[in-house]
Amino acid sequence: MANYISENDIEQECIPVLMNELGYDEHLNLWQLPDDGNAVFGRSQAAEVVRSQILQASLHRLNPAITADVLTAAEQELTQSRAHLSLFDANQAITKLLREGFDVPTQDSKGNYTKQRVRYIDYQHPANNHFCVVQQLTIRGKATRRPDLIVYINGLPMVFVELKNAVESTRQAYDKNLTDYKRDIPTLFHYNLVVVLSNSTETKVGSHTADYEQFFNWEKISDESESTVPEHEIDLLRVLRGLFQKHVLIDLLENFVLFYANRAKIIAKNHQYLGVNNAIESFRKRDENKGKLGVFWHTQGSGKSFSMAFFVQKIQRKIKGQFKFVIVTDREDLEDQIYKTFVRTHLIETAQGNGRGKPNAIGRAPDGASLVRMLTDASPYVFTLINKFRTNPKEKGKPFPELTSSTDIVVLVDEAHRSQYADLGENMHRALPRANYIAFTGTPLLDADEKTKEWFGDYVSRYDFADSVADGSTVPIFYQNRVPKVLLQNDTLNEEYAEILEDENLSDEQQERLTRQYANVTTVITDNDRLDTIAKDIVAHFPERGYLGKGMVISIDKFTAVRMHDKVKRHWEDRIKELRGQINKLPVGSPERTELDTKRKWMRETELCVVVSYEADEDSKFSKEGLDIRPHRDMMNRTWGDDHETIEDRFRNPADRFRLAFVCAKWLTGFDAPTISTLYLDKPMQNHTLMQTIARANRVAPALADDGSVATANSLKVHEKKAGVVVDYIGVFTRLEKALAKYARSQGGKSEYPAEVFDDLLGYLNAAITEAVRFMDSQGLPVTQLTDSSQAFDKLAQFQAFSDALSRTEELKKEFSVYQTAITSFYEACKPDILTESLLPESPYRGKYKRIKEVFEYLRKIISRQVNHTGDYENAQVKASQLIDESIVSTGYSIESLSEIDLSGIDFDLLQQKFQQKPYKHLAITDMVDFLRNQVQKLLSRNVNRVDLAQKLNDIIANYNNVSSDVQAFFKALKEYAEQLREEEKRAAAEGLTEEELEIFDLLFKDELSPAEKTKVKAAAQHLLQKLQETEVQRTVLTVDWYKDVSLQGRVKKLVGDVLDSDLPDSYDRQIFTEKRDAVYQHVYQQAAQGRVYWA
Repeated sequence: MANYISENDIEQECIPVLMNELGYDEHLNLWQLPDDGNAVFGRSQAAEVVRSQILQASLHRLNPAITADVLTAAEQELTQSRAHLSLFDANQAITKLLREGFDVPTQDSKGNYTKQRVRYIDYQHPANNHFCVVQQLTIRGKATRRPDLIVYINGLPMVFVELKNAVESTRQAYDKNLTDYKRDIPTLFHYNLVVVLSNSTETKVGSHTADYEQFFNWEKISDESESTVPEHEIDLLRVLRGLFQKHVLIDLLENFVLFYANRAKIIAKNHQYLGVNNAIESFRKRDENKGKLGVFWHTQGSGKSFSMAFFVQKIQRKIKGQFKFVIVTDREDLEDQIYKTFVRTHLIETAQGNGRGKPNAIGRAPDGASLVRMLTDASPYVFTLINKFRTNPKEKGKPFPELTSSTDIVVLVDEAHRSQYADLGENMHRALPRANYIAFTGTPLLDADEKTKEWFGDYVSRYDFADSVADGSTVPIFYQNRVPKVLLQNDTLNEEYAEILEDENLSDEQQERLTRQYANVTTVITDNDRLDTIAKDIVAHFPERGYLGKGMVISIDKFTAVRMHDKVKRHWEDRIKELRGQINKLPVGSPERTELDTKRKWMRETELCVVVSYEADEDSKFSKEGLDIRPHRDMMNRTWGDDHETIEDRFRNPADRFRLAFVCAKWLTGFDAPTISTLYLDKPMQNHTLMQTIARANRVAPALADDGSVATANSLKVHEKKAGVVVDYIGVFTRLEKALAKYARSQGGKSEYPAEVFDDLLGYLNAAITEAVRFMDSQGLPVTQLTDSSQAFDKLAQFQAFSDALSRTEELKKEFSVYQTAITSFYEACKPDILTESLLPESPYRGKYKRIKEVFEYLRKIISRQVNHTGDYENAQVKASQLIDESIVSTGYSIESLSEIDLSGIDFDLLQQKFQQKPYKHLAITDMVDFLRNQVQKLLSRNVNRVDLAQKLNDIIANYNNVSSDVQAFFKALKEYAEQLREEEKRAAAEGLTEEELEIFDLLFKDELSPAEKTKVKAAAQHLLQKLQETEVQRTVLTVDWYKDVSLQGRVKKLVGDVLDSDLPDSYDRQIFTEKRDAVYQHVYQQAAQGRVYWA
């Protein structure tokens, strides 16, 4: 048996922390309680998720001066059905109510109307709210589900916790469990604040709308300087002690949730929560700090714009005053990005759009005169470029005038250390001498940034590159030096060149003028042969990567960007022709041909585009260089589709075929496209500009399939973005080291920078293989006998024996899958370099990497050949239809399977005989379990009341995994269970009912019915379905979307009640009748809301 921590173990560990350490008020364990624990929980039926009695008591406690009828109206407003809304819309509506309260118009004794505001949550005193942790609450919806843990606040289900055992991934908790729960019991997530997924050693936190890649760690409890979780501490317990504190959850609900662009709920990450609260404390002490709120340094890719929004939102909600927020940037694209964040999160309400999805620019200062007016009027927000503080040429020599002496102005400056802020920053401070200043930056203050400290103070929050990578907020960056043989001879001059570009932060036009002053450097960099060599290397590298993310080719100027595009495009087309010739020489259907076909298709689909800024008379300038900018400019100015997608939108979209951009300055800062994974750097740069550029590749991004599309559960192979890669053609590594040392300097002064060379990445693969071999040895399975043999796949019997041994328990299979996934992931991350193993550094595995990967993948495929019910990315690679690795198919090997079993005609005695003859019984068990899971799922899809059958199968499996390893006993239990399924499949016919009638009958059934009463209940089920199918009822009551109309909902409920009242036996007293009527109505309602209207 594998040594692992079970879900139950983890669940039980959580309770003492919540109850004893954090002081929660109540704990309910509803496991195996009668009637789904409804009485203990406080509800009438299992479809309800709100604890009405606790909610009512909380409303009375928090609103003692408000009458009972008003509180009842507030409760009804909160708990009304929102099944007609999307999960996002329902959650947004409820969150707004919880934050703002419910205003009820009331009339006093004199007849005057006033509004009374009902509070649902006490935000001032978090401990005054009722906190309860609920284990194993059964919830009936489209299917019946039982979440592991739910944290209730004032009777509302606010925190959803899904637990897996220690050898299962949190990814599986997301892909299978969370996804199923949102589909089957959506009402639970109408009230949800935050979702937590954990296997005890890894815990992920996120919103119910987030993709898995957007889930994050929460490892620091109250201080940014805390270390990450020590090895001896369970990760989940650290999260409980931090996130689950009463005041933290209440603070998160009130101040750290944003609803973005009507599609995504954004929850502050751990570093944002701590950092913004630090900034808020600094703001509270603004008089003491003399308006210097500090420098907020959070590395690129960590959500700086959202941190700004959280900061503003909390000031507005928590600190009294009429504050004006001035957001200052130095570039239009950055201003546009931050402005859109504020608009799309509804911090700024815009006027009517202009018809193309672009809101009118409320709060933006288009010129200096507008800025002066907005700074002195009642505008709550002012977005401006720093250059609007430029002195009027007519008043040259005079100091910039003071515009207002207000102390209620909060100035948020983006990247304040850049050189544009030098003189203009002085003007800004003269204009707003008593304002409060905070600087937000993605790069640290370097030695030359003393003026920034003088204006803003020291760091108020720090979250550097190393923190971000360790936290999982960004991916690490790996560096490859691929400088061509045509080298720059004067490294000092090259560095000086980059330094001037950095210090001056010039526009595109100014950079070109500077380039002409350093013609010798430019001549070398733009040498035609040199560029051609680089273009060939890009074409050889870009399509051969494991993760086929987007790429950027960064050139020294616009002309070179266009030349590189043309050269790469020519070599790209030549490569496509070469592939066609190679494909024609290979047998149809061979793995090699399939692989090359996929690659060629991807290359043919891929679009290469130039993206550079516009300047006057550019046509003639490019023409003088022998280039044509017009087709590129047309592409840059074009929009696509009804949504008028721009070229920026297309590059951000991971599914779009625009995959390789050629740039020189545009998009190097302030542009976020998460699937950028590779940068081809051929431009001298350093310090802030260098760090901001390489950070384009550090974003967390969706997994991709072999063909470059976004991966789904059905993708056969999945490639996750493990890292970003910087391919250096200019020799920038020395300056990269210097910049990273400053950029990732830890708070203890230690220099740590997570940009690593390729050899380090290969080292991770070596370590993964070593650990995997050690694991196999511990199971008595000498896998090196397979990996060290050049004829490994001739040893099919040994593969079967190893796979059978690894299939002894579910936990052992999952533990093996962890090692196999690590090997495959790091192997894919090492592409394309690892494809030429003879050129790799010396290691114990050189020359065997590919074979080792294939051996572990083949074992995984034998083990998981039919286990595709989890739906997660890892198991999607081993679907039954793709049992054998492409490298093995040609040998003619196949894998035996019992999957042809048909339940209706099964001969169980014969099946047991076949089982006794099987040499690999654990593999046969795998087939049997998966088959039975599929069968019970089919039965469940026809009748929601069969959930106990599904649970029984899980119990049988759990008993085998946790208690007994007797494979014969396990198979016997499965055989008996299969017989029970067969009887259940026949039950509708045996009762003389259709499947639909049986489903209603089961909902109406109660214990101790006489034969005559049972007949009446059957008749009631049949009569109700007939009534629902009547044409007049369909026309007047069960109209399209009736479940969205409150009045029609009441009519349907009455119709159900009337039929049952006339048909059910007298033994159904008022209480039982009400329960059964509500259960049937809720079933009809849920079926309609989910489109399963079998009575129509």
